[in-house]
Amino acid sequence: MGYRIYYGENVIKEYIPESKNRSNIKLLWVLIVCCVFIFAFSRNKDTIINYLLPGNKEVTRAAISTFADDLRHGESLSDAAVAFCREIIENANIQD
Repeated sequence: MGYRIYYGENVIKEYIPESKNRSNIKLLWVLIVCCVFIFAFSRNKDTIINYLLPGNKEVTRAAISTFADDLRHGESLSDAAVAFCREIIENANIQD
């Protein structure tokens, strides 16, 4: 909610808050940039990669590549995400 303070015909102070969407997007970009710097200057890159891509890395990389190709070819984000998750789960080699 914004406000204005009037003295006569002049606007002395005006405050219009940013929408929550814009501030969330800015926060997301700051987090992404921080993560990139941490990853770029980290001595334990293998540990970070193991946290980001658990399990078989080749399967995950192939699924990410397929996900990106699906998006490039015009498939909807939800369909591409479902296909990505399905491929990861099918190749997870989960044992009971």
